[in-house]
Amino acid sequence: IRECTKPIEHAPKITDQPDFSIFVEPVNGLDVVGVKHEESDTEYPTVTVKINLRCSSKISLDKVTLTLAPEVPFYATQRSVVLTNVGSGPTSLATFSIYNTGQRVASGLEVPLVAHYTNNHNSPRSVHNSVQLPLQLVVTATCPEKTAAHKVTIETNKPAVNLLELFSEMSCESEGGQNGCVAFKCVSGEVVTLLAAKNSQKYRIQSNNFIALYIVIKQFLIKLRRHFEKIGGAQPLAITFP
Repeated sequence: IRECTKPIEHAPKITDQPDFSIFVEPVNGLDVVGVKHEESDTEYPTVTVKINLRCSSKISLDKVTLTLAPEVPFYATQRSVVLTNVGSGPTSLATFSIYNTGQRVASGLEVPLVAHYTNNHNSPRSVHNSVQLPLQLVVTATCPEKTAAHKVTIETNKPAVNLLELFSEMSCESEGGQNGCVAFKCVSGEVVTLLAAKNSQKYRIQSNNFIALYIVIKQFLIKLRRHFEKIGGAQPLAITFP
C-alpha cells in the first residue's frame, strides 16, 4: 500500500493557468458603413471589434474557437471565429462586427467573450473576457424633451460638471447655450434627457420609457466617477439618490 501511494516523480504538472490571454482593443466609434437588413434595406449602426490572443508561454495550439454572446438588440455578423496555430507568432488576431437592430432598449454595453481550446495535455480549457461597446452604438444625440413620465434624481458632493464635455464623444449640441443639458435618442426610438441643476449639485435623468433610463444613468455615473478621479481632491465623490 505504501508503494502504491507514493507520488509519481515524473508526472507532468497540470496547472489551471490559461495558456494565453485575451486582449480586446478599445472600440472608439461607429463604422463608417453599417450593416443593411436583407428585407427592409435598413442600415444598422455597427462597430468593429479586434481581439488579440497573446500566449503566456512558448506553446502552439492547433485550434482556438472565439465565441461572442451578444444579447438582443445586439447581433454579430459571425458569432464564432476559429484561429489555428495559436502561439506560432507573437499574437493572433480575430475581428468581429457587432450591430444594433433597435428591437428593444439595450440593457448594457458589455458583450461576453469566451475562447475554447484543448491544451497540450489534451484537456479542454476556456478563457473569458468581454467586449465593451461604445455608447454611440446605442444612442445618438438629439433635442431635449422638457417633460417626461419617469424621472430619476442624482445628488453628489461635487460641483455640477459640463455635460457636453462629459459626453464629448456624442457631439451633443447645447440648448440655448447651456452646458447643463444633453439628450439621447435610443436606436429603438426612446428619448432620454439629462439635466444638471444650475444652483445645486443635483442631476435629473428623465424619459417616457422607464427602461431606457438605465443605460444612460449607468454610463453617466461611470463617466462622472472617472472625471473626478482624474481631477482628484480631498473628498472622494459621493453619489446619492434622494
